[in-house]
Amino acid sequence: MPQSCASPAASRPAVCGKWKKRVKMEYARLRQQKRFRHQDDMRMAWRANKKKLQEQLSNQLDGEKSSRVKKDTEATTSSSADTERTVKAKPVW
Repeated sequence: MPQSCASPAASRPAVCGKWKKRVKMEYARLRQQKRFRHQDDMRMAWRANKKKLQEQLSNQLDGEKSSRVKKDTEATTSSSADTERTVKAKPVW
């Protein structure tokens, strides 16, 4: 004779152990799914922030390079062609 989950004589309905186990497993699965989704969201946000920072840094470096080129071109055009630049090497020690 198969065992029934609920007994008709009980005042409150009894829940079968199999159902308790299924509900517990499903709840654990949903919590794990939520945790993994949160971790994925954090990874994506980190990647987006890193990409944005790299773009800003490269833009800033490009701006500095262009300003250096402008300064160098202004310095060479203002100096006379007769003067020579001499570079003195500093000792390493």
